[in-house]
Amino acid sequence: MPVPGNVFLGDALIDPLTATAASDAWIFPGRMAQIGSSYFGYNYALHWNGTAWRASSFPSKLILQTAAALGPDDVWAFGVIRSSADTTVPFTARYNGRAWHRVRLPVAPLAVSTAGRGNLWVIGPTVATAAKAASRQHIIAMRWNGRSWSQLAVPKIAVPAGQSFFNASSMAAAGSRDIWWYYQASSQDNRTWRNGLLHWNGAAWRAIPLSAAISNVDAITQDGHGGIWLTADTGLDLVQYWYHYNGGRWTRQLVPAPRGYNDMVFGMSWIPGTTSVWAVGEADANAGVHTVGIIAKYGP
Repeated sequence: MPVPGNVFLGDALIDPLTATAASDAWIFPGRMAQIGSSYFGYNYALHWNGTAWRASSFPSKLILQTAAALGPDDVWAFGVIRSSADTTVPFTARYNGRAWHRVRLPVAPLAVSTAGRGNLWVIGPTVATAAKAASRQHIIAMRWNGRSWSQLAVPKIAVPAGQSFFNASSMAAAGSRDIWWYYQASSQDNRTWRNGLLHWNGAAWRAIPLSAAISNVDAITQDGHGGIWLTADTGLDLVQYWYHYNGGRWTRQLVPAPRGYNDMVFGMSWIPGTTSVWAVGEADANAGVHTVGIIAKYGP
């Protein structure tokens, strides 16, 4: 479907698509704004209703980080707004079927996942600690049930002291009592780092042992029957694997690539009502500069 106007899909477009059906899809193109002598990108919304695109604006110049659609009248956008040339603050907006409105949440989401209407999960530091060093942030989870938000405590994550990097953007929600969350923490010099996978079963969090070969998880999704799929790389060798966990057991298979290319899968999505999964990414040539997009499917 053609997209109207000069759509800028640059740095301001972090999460390009969220949808609940072929006639209910959202993308978030970018525009440019100026504060003093500095320019920055921010986002607006484009909604496809199956017939035409409709543009709408957020209450402020939102720099989108992620978004989730639960239905035509329940769409969430998470990001930051720029209060000065070098300062940002967390900002959440909700679309109610007519317009976007700001919603004040106590969390600055790092990871967002949905298992359908009434099951939106977010995880991140509290707004009060989001600007602090990673080792001093207080991480919480929250769930939107379609009417209100509830808060869930998250186990304390050991993060190297000082200037640390904390990546917690991989989460898969399978229901109100079933979420999976991958995190990675490292020191600024990358000499000290750790990663982990946590599962919430509705009563308690449990740490799931990971293969020592995993250096980073690139995508995660549920498998439709109580487990999860990960795509993970093993370091600087540009080799990526599909990892599957179910019933306390891990299996692994190489992500296939065309001859002369390396494949990297960056996104996966379970197909509701099945045990199949879609995956998207890119294949990079081993020699020269050439990249092609890839789409993969697991299952029937």
